[in-house]
Amino acid sequence: MSRHHQPRSGSVAFSPRKRAAKETPKIRSWPETEETCLLGFPGYKVGMTHITMLDNVKNSPTQGMEVTSPVTIVETPPVVVLGIRAYRKDTRGLKAMTDIMATGLNEDLARKITLPKKDEAATKLDELKEKLDEVEDIRVLIHTIPRLTSVPKKKPEILECGIGGKSIEEKLEFAQTVLGKEINPADSFSDGEHID
Repeated sequence: MSRHHQPRSGSVAFSPRKRAAKETPKIRSWPETEETCLLGFPGYKVGMTHITMLDNVKNSPTQGMEVTSPVTIVETPPVVVLGIRAYRKDTRGLKAMTDIMATGLNEDLARKITLPKKDEAATKLDELKEKLDEVEDIRVLIHTIPRLTSVPKKKPEILECGIGGKSIEEKLEFAQTVLGKEINPADSFSDGEHID
């Protein structure tokens, strides 16, 4: 149907829904927090169900009654920090300065990117520490491990994840400690915590 087509009376105009261009989202802003931790964690939607709960919202028409609500089930396997990315301020916003990649990464990751052949992390970290006054933000690159889920796929997703912290030095120190290591959801979130 063209944009200028007007439906006849009695007929329904239909516009097909578009799917997302990518399965993996790009997060444009991260919350500010003083605690040094990952600010996000990827998960796979594996289904939906419903829960029955007591409505305790004040002045709600169903206050005090049991209501049923749909819920999404998200499977969150551990992720591996495969790199550190430093950003500097540019006239057009943030621009990536350098990427520091870990070595000894999972072979499934070779399906997505070319794995580093030699360890350059130590020299790149020293270079970054010399230019720390130019750094505006530090983030980590993480990849999922879909083999540990019920999702039928092998190729991992690669995402950039923000880090909380008071200063760039704290963020860099945290990123160094988790580089190449596996992180579980319990390391970033606590039980009962509200997430978006």
